[in-house]
Amino acid sequence: KTTVSRLNSLQTVLDDFQSHLRRARVKELERSIEKMLKDLAHKGSGLVDRVRIDPLNFRLTLVDRDGNERERPSAGEDELLALSMVWALGRVSRRSLPLIIDTPLGRLDLEHRRNVLTKFYGKAADQVVVLATDSEITDEGLAAPGLRSIMCGYSDVIFDEDARTTEVVDRA
Repeated sequence: KTTVSRLNSLQTVLDDFQSHLRRARVKELERSIEKMLKDLAHKGSGLVDRVRIDPLNFRLTLVDRDGNERERPSAGEDELLALSMVWALGRVSRRSLPLIIDTPLGRLDLEHRRNVLTKFYGKAADQVVVLATDSEITDEGLAAPGLRSIMCGYSDVIFDEDARTTEVVDRA
């Protein structure tokens, strides 16, 4: 009976610790998402002032400067939020995993593209593979300050319609 009582007390302590740890990690995740989202968004865009995550169901809510919940973001804002979440999850998990991103800039305007190129890719993970179209990352974009210093190379994937073959051409 004493052992069962101690085990029940221990279970209560462990449940309280788990709840505390979950709330602390959720707060850290909120701050990390906010940080990257503010770095990627236009200055003064008002996209988000705070990010709230419910620690029980992990529902994410965007809050504007006036404390109001934001409605569903635009497609471009949604893309910035997704990138911010990926970065924040990697940071909070303290795991170094490679990141592969397909068509990352298609829904973004020019300024947001520059922000993602210069402020996200170098911080996103130790190894980032970006699969982008030629309209997403142009030669001008590849010459962006800071981007060249974090790149180890880039290639073009060219499909030959007549031969029905694909060739990978290193450009770095």
